Amino acid sequence: MLRGIGHIVLTECYFVPLSVLLCFWIYERKDILVFNKSFFKNPRNYFVILFCILIANNGIAYYPFFTCYMLIVTALVKFFRDKDKKAVLKSIFAIVGICIFVVLSILPGVIYKLSQGNNGEAVVRSGFMETEYYGLKIIQLFIPNSSHGNALVERIINKYSTGTFWLNENVTSYIGILGIIGFI
Repeated sequence: MLRGIGHIVLTECYFVPLSVLLCFWIYERKDILVFNKSFFKNPRNYFVILFCILIANNGIAYYPFFTCYMLIVTALVKFFRDKDKKAVLKSIFAIVGICIFVVLSILPGVIYKLSQGNNGEAVVRSGFMETEYYGLKIIQLFIPNSSHGNALVERIINKYSTGTFWLNENVTSYIGILGIIGFI
């Protein structure tokens, strides 16, 4: 939220349950995405198609990407656990569906750019600079934003803070002692 309204779309996590349910159905159900004469008789297949459309068209590429990643993990787990090749094909179909709907969702912007040129009102990215500025650095997970009165911790914080100029809300990414132990 500290980055402002331009990143409010990152809080739109209501597609995550759809992604999880899609993976769960592919993992657990034998009747999902079975391409035979009764494909359209199964109402869940309509929901799978609807989920792919909704996941692909939420306005940002993060959720479709991570859904595709979760579908790959689902397929691999199902394959290695049950030697089920059909789950791999079902996941691939869902991934292809999501990719097709992502392409369809960005197609109007591509057509506009080709016919009208660049949109001067659109967000201008500075490329790798923003990636470096907004990107999470692993060291920031380990450095608290307060020394809590400990001189050694305060020296570490000051050394890092004065040695980098890429500080923003990322100084609040400290995960705590238990988080550090779990991370390691």
